[in-house]
Amino acid sequence: MHSEVIEHITFRLKPGIGEAAFQAAAAPAYAICDSQPGFRWRRQLHRADGAMIDIIEWADMAAAEAASAVIGNSPDCAAFLNTIDMASTVIEHLPVQARSKT
Repeated sequence: MHSEVIEHITFRLKPGIGEAAFQAAAAPAYAICDSQPGFRWRRQLHRADGAMIDIIEWADMAAAEAASAVIGNSPDCAAFLNTIDMASTVIEHLPVQARSKT
């Protein structure tokens, strides 16, 4: 088993928030997240039903938790967080069990 953790976040945007407004608000938050210790990579996906998914790999659970605290408390991330319908948000942290490529 590996120590890496995949953070899987599913969410919807608040009504009236378009893709361009979301991406503009997300850019500073993603830059902060991506600069945190233990950050490996991120993928953003869009489901056909309109939900959005962020998948992030962290070195370990401590790195994921620390980054979450930074983002949640950063004034630079407030606009990003305000675009998200928090009631729709589901966050999972999943330990990596195996890899097919390194």
